[in-house]
Amino acid sequence: MRSVKKMRETFGLSQEQMAIYLNISRGFLSMVEAGKRTLPTTALAKLAELQKSLQSNLVYGQKAMQQQATKDLTELKTYAKQCIIKLYQLQQELDLLKEQHGQCLKVWLALGHLKQGAAATDSNDRDRLWLDILEAETLKKMRNCSLGKQAVLKLKIAALEREIEMAGKIKF
Repeated sequence: MRSVKKMRETFGLSQEQMAIYLNISRGFLSMVEAGKRTLPTTALAKLAELQKSLQSNLVYGQKAMQQQATKDLTELKTYAKQCIIKLYQLQQELDLLKEQHGQCLKVWLALGHLKQGAAATDSNDRDRLWLDILEAETLKKMRNCSLGKQAVLKLKIAALEREIEMAGKIKF
């Protein structure tokens, strides 16, 4: 009975272990597997019980795997939605940084022209000091929305886009 050998191997049992379970000798089991002998009725009953157990475990295992796959897909969908929300937030933050940087750049250039005009017209020290302070504050604001910070946001956005793309390749 080749099916005895197949079942034994499915359970990962040695001939000795299966023979003990069936209450026969290892040599007798070897002859049964080779097709030279047949199992006694009591051993056949135990084998049928073992096969029934195997089938019910397979069905249970398949259900458990399906449940886990469903759970994994649900978690993946949730994660993809979170990534999309985060992507939207980062894109808005990047747009805001670009806008702030552009505004600061315009102010900084205008201050440069004003400083040149103040130097040419011999303005008082108070006016020049005020322009220097405004320039320093503008440069500080520009550092807060620098091209480097924008580049970091662009990298984060690109990474999120890849994650969303990868999640989208999995069939829901």
